[in-house]
Amino acid sequence: MVEGGKTKVSSNEQPFHSRKETAKEIGVSSTTFERAKKVIELASPKLKEQVRSGQTSIN
Repeated sequence: MVEGGKTKVSSNEQPFHSRKETAKEIGVSSTTFERAKKVIELASPKLKEQVRSGQTSIN
């Protein structure tokens, strides 16, 4: 089907919620997973080390 110049592809597969599934796989909530992801992406090296060593929590 073409709509607005774009071809739409339909799929019979169930949608995959990667963040939610990844969090479940590693045994944390999706909220904790998102917080950890932000620390990894945005935090200073000093803060990352504090989290790794247990001095600081991401909760």
